[in-house]
Amino acid sequence: MGKSARLRSLLAGLLFIVCAMGLQALLWHRGAFGVLDYMVLDRMQRYAIQSGLRQPKSDRIIYITITDECYRKWGRSFLPRETLAEVNTILAGLDIEALVYDLILAQPQSEAADAAFVDSLQRNGRVYLPAGFHMAIDSHPQTRLPAAEQQINLMSQRYPLTHEAQPRFAGRSFLPAPIFQAAARGVGHVSVEADRDGVYRHLNLVLATRDAWIPAITLKVFQDLMLLQNSDVELDFGQEILFRARPTNRLEQDFHLPIDSIGRSTLLPPGPFDSDFEKIAMHRLQELARDPAMRGNLYDLFAGRIVLLGDVSTGIADAGSTSLENDVPLVALHAYALNGLLNRIAIRESAVGQVRILGMAMLLLVFLAYWRHSQRFLLLISVIALLGLLTAFIVLWYWQFLLPLLTVGQFSLALTIGLFSLLQWEKFQKQQIQRQEQLRNQQEMQIARQIQQQLLPPSMPFHPPYFFWALNRPAYQVGGDLYDAIELGDGRYFLLLGDVSGKGVPAALYMSSAIGMLRSMLLGHQQASLDLRTIVLHLNRLLRYNHAHQYKNMFISATFLLLHTNTGQLDVLRCGHEPAMLVTRRAGARPGITYLKPPGFVLGALDNPLFERSLQAEQRTLEPGQSLILYTDGITEAKNGQDEFLGLDRFESAVTEALQSHARLEAAMQAVLTAIDQWAGQGMQYDDMTMLALQRLPADSLTD
Repeated sequence: MGKSARLRSLLAGLLFIVCAMGLQALLWHRGAFGVLDYMVLDRMQRYAIQSGLRQPKSDRIIYITITDECYRKWGRSFLPRETLAEVNTILAGLDIEALVYDLILAQPQSEAADAAFVDSLQRNGRVYLPAGFHMAIDSHPQTRLPAAEQQINLMSQRYPLTHEAQPRFAGRSFLPAPIFQAAARGVGHVSVEADRDGVYRHLNLVLATRDAWIPAITLKVFQDLMLLQNSDVELDFGQEILFRARPTNRLEQDFHLPIDSIGRSTLLPPGPFDSDFEKIAMHRLQELARDPAMRGNLYDLFAGRIVLLGDVSTGIADAGSTSLENDVPLVALHAYALNGLLNRIAIRESAVGQVRILGMAMLLLVFLAYWRHSQRFLLLISVIALLGLLTAFIVLWYWQFLLPLLTVGQFSLALTIGLFSLLQWEKFQKQQIQRQEQLRNQQEMQIARQIQQQLLPPSMPFHPPYFFWALNRPAYQVGGDLYDAIELGDGRYFLLLGDVSGKGVPAALYMSSAIGMLRSMLLGHQQASLDLRTIVLHLNRLLRYNHAHQYKNMFISATFLLLHTNTGQLDVLRCGHEPAMLVTRRAGARPGITYLKPPGFVLGALDNPLFERSLQAEQRTLEPGQSLILYTDGITEAKNGQDEFLGLDRFESAVTEALQSHARLEAAMQAVLTAIDQWAGQGMQYDDMTMLALQRLPADSLTD
């Protein structure tokens, strides 16, 4: 490939890279993970849970569920506040570790019921109440309710806001009644934000205010259980929440909990909602508590455990579907988050920047493969890269580091397919150019063949009883074999058969030049004064003078004949060529063959002094019934399908059989040619094939 072609290829590849980077930005403008990535994670999560590979369930968590059966038992369509007071009182006697409500108790009912509920909160002392917020993307005052400022500040903790933070701010609030909040152990938010496909896989652990942050209720519970002070907790949006182990708290070592720039933590459920943690319906708890015989069993069930109380029906407490089940209530999301905190399980997701770096690395790897301009190499590198990505995904999955396989994989696959298509297009364009060049070469070769054929004699002389025949069959469209037959006058004929070293266009050009020189020499001088030796010496001198540098590695082997038809005298001069075959017909017997091989060196290789010393002519008389056959080595070196040469013996047999069967030269030589073609079959012709034949018939056979 030329420099300009490689430059065009590079520019095309770079343009494709720019488009690929634009596609990358389009895919990831809302985060590192896409919908398909989460679908893969969900399926792997289900498999991990079913096979027991996922995080263990904490035995410290238990649900109290509010079901439709509870409302039927109470005979009411709403949750009575006095019922909650009764449950709080029951749990206060069971030595629970904490009670976490998933119900936002914002509106009063009756003065007596609310007072009973406040009394039960104070008696228990371990109850956590939730608050709900509209999550705003900025801290504009219009998104806040000034009347709730003081109440929100009671829930807030101070924090430094880093420049990479993109937190969700606490906007319009839905808070527990102040009297309830004052009596509770702590208050935290239960706001949650769905992923891009509407599924809940993350929990907002923190919400921001103007200069503080509000912990999720699960985070508040964890802080209290571990005796963590505000100074023990460091918040870095987009990185982690760091819980430092100190002598004043219960942590044995620092705990790093990854969060994203929004303030969310990844949830990994320990199982489907119907089998994740132990459960008991609220009305059933009431029934068992009223039975003195069951109080011991209840104590064993609840003592030292964290109780999450929530409604499993649709309503304000229902957060919709999660990654595992279609109708998991919000209380389950809090349970999953609390389970991870208690077990110190830190799930880290790939950040957008990390995924971009990985995508760019894949892009660079695939583009380098494309730069090799090898489709096979590009495919190999792409398969290796994708297998490496899949291996990394599996390994990181078990290390609790989630990688968006499909986002990066689809990008890499699209890049590979695009570059592969680009290579195909370049290959197609190159093939089109090659076809056009091949067609142009074929046309030029056809013209060259026509020109070369015009240099050969259009027909052989007719001078009974002497008959002439010639055949030229180049291996390619043009060749390096030559023959000529020129009438010199006074009954003399000059005959030539030669073979230029090499094949194709260079040999054809050399051959054409030699014929042109020879004809110019023969027709431009007094022909009567030229003898055969003088002609050949002069031709060698011209070839050396004109082509010693241009065709320094080329030469011509040839046989020259000068026939005197008046006497039958035949002068033979051979320049490194195949011996001339003199065939004599005999009555009732196979024709006899005599080889004429006077010494002589090839033309165009030696200067005349050396060339002249090697050159000797031979004189013969061509008798009636005799034939002289000249041939190039392309005849004897013709190959058949088994890659065998024809050889001189087979050629002799073909010649003698043909001349025995056919008296006329033309018929005999056609029979020889047919025999050669039948022997070669479908074998490829590797060299030019040329024959020249001369025959003198007896006078009595001319009347046949």
